[in-house]
Amino acid sequence: IAATSAIIPFYYYMGMDGVLPAILAVFFVNLAVVIIFSGRNFKICFSFNHEVLASGFPLLKLGFALMLTNLLDNGVQMLVQSGLNRVGGLNLVGLFRTNVVITSMFTGFFLSSISTDYYPRLAGIFNDNKKRLDSVRRQSEFLMMIVPPALVAMMFALPVITPLLLSREFLDVVPFTRIALVGVLFSSVHLPFTYSSLAAGDTRHFFVLNAVQSIDLFLVLLGYNWCGLAGMGVMLLASNILDFASSLFLARVRYGITMSLRMKVLFACQMLALLLSLGAVYIFIGPLKWLSGVLILSVSVIVSLKYNKYENTAVGGI
Repeated sequence: IAATSAIIPFYYYMGMDGVLPAILAVFFVNLAVVIIFSGRNFKICFSFNHEVLASGFPLLKLGFALMLTNLLDNGVQMLVQSGLNRVGGLNLVGLFRTNVVITSMFTGFFLSSISTDYYPRLAGIFNDNKKRLDSVRRQSEFLMMIVPPALVAMMFALPVITPLLLSREFLDVVPFTRIALVGVLFSSVHLPFTYSSLAAGDTRHFFVLNAVQSIDLFLVLLGYNWCGLAGMGVMLLASNILDFASSLFLARVRYGITMSLRMKVLFACQMLALLLSLGAVYIFIGPLKWLSGVLILSVSVIVSLKYNKYENTAVGGI
């Protein structure tokens, strides 16, 4: 709220020239809010003592790894967009960016919550093997319960939502975004596993993992050359599957973290619901399509509720 209030005057009085000062204002406002609220529990002080500086070195390494990861990710996206501009023009780049925005509405929200709540919790208990395994599994289970119903609903609602949020000119994004939405489930499930190396302070493996997961975005260019927009959607899905496999592989080999059998069953059920919704939007038309959407969404929600009830019962029994 504070950041929004700070940037409105820049855009109102300066128009496009207010973009840069607005961005800077957001950073300073966020910094001020953090200092104010953190200062209630931790006194703000500065020290250049050698021991104090040395104690912050691991955090500095972590921040440097995150910075490099973000730079690499943004760099790959810029190169992919440059490639798409060469083969399809700015219109194709706009469609690709629109797809990123739509799919990021899910992953961005959960990534934010994971980084502010789940990651500190995991880092605090990471040396306890049992608690570590339980924490990663439960976070992944939670995402598998809440993300799929939203994806099923989005699968059917995209033609309605896209003109409302953007304009009818962006309706071309709907077909390949529907395919990419299947990949969002893979992306959401592997996020808790990806944070394992970060919680362990293993910045090298975290950077390598994220580098591999960023570079596979180049598959989008191959997909467009292969089958146009549909090929882009398929390759976005393939990219998320590769990210999913690499995160689970590293978590298993380095930290002994795996998916339980119940998690695999839940994932299979939710994936089936998502694939059925993808097929239904192309097979059925009119009221029959919306009826199938309601039924599939209901099944996905029931699966989540039943699994959650089972988990709570199991925990209570323990």
